[in-house]
Amino acid sequence: MGKIVWIEGNVGMGKSTLARELNKILEAEYLAEPVDDNPYLADFYKNMKRWAFPMQMHLLYRRFDQHWYAQSHEGTFLFDRGITGDRIFADMLWADGFITDREMATYLSTHKTMSDKLIKPHVIVYLHGTPERAYKQLLKRNRSQEEGVPLAYLKRLDEYYKDIFFNRRPEIIQGVPVLNTEWYMNNKDDTWDLAEGIDEVLRRYVQTS
Repeated sequence: MGKIVWIEGNVGMGKSTLARELNKILEAEYLAEPVDDNPYLADFYKNMKRWAFPMQMHLLYRRFDQHWYAQSHEGTFLFDRGITGDRIFADMLWADGFITDREMATYLSTHKTMSDKLIKPHVIVYLHGTPERAYKQLLKRNRSQEEGVPLAYLKRLDEYYKDIFFNRRPEIIQGVPVLNTEWYMNNKDDTWDLAEGIDEVLRRYVQTS
C-alpha cells in the first residue's frame, strides 16, 4: 500500500511546482492533475452549462483512478490535488447554475461511493496564500486556459477551499495531518523543510501501522 500525499490550495499557489520539487527530494511518484488530456476542457470553456457535469464526472473518475493506483502500489505518491479538492469546483459550478440539482446529486453520490473505497491520504500539504498572490501568479505564467480568470473567482475558490478542508472536512480527510504552509517556489530551504515535515509524518505512519 502506497503512502499518499495530497498537495492542495488555490489555483496559482504553486501546487504543481512544489510537487515536482518534492518528488526529487522524497523520491516519490508524481501524479499530475489530469488537465492536459481532458477531452472536455475545450468544450467546457465554450459552453459551461452543457459540459460542466460530464467534465466534473470525468475528473472525478480520474482522481479516483489515480488514488486507487497509489493505494495499490508501494512507494510514496504526490498528488497535485486529491479527490476532495476536486469536489470544490463541482460545488462552485452547481452554486453558479452550471450543474443542475439532479446532476449534483449524481455527482455527490458517486463521489461518496468512490471516496468510501479509498484509503485516507497520509498527509495533506495545504498551500496557504492570498487570492491576490494567486492572481499575480496566473498573470505571470500566462496559460491560455486561465486567460480572463478574475480575482473575484480566486477569492471564492479560496473560501470554498478553506470551508471544505478546515470546516466541513469530509470523512476521507478526517484525522489526516495537515501541513499548512506559505511555500514560495524560489525558496529552496522551505522546500527541504517541508519535505522533512512530510517524511516525519510518513515515518510515524509506518511505525504505527
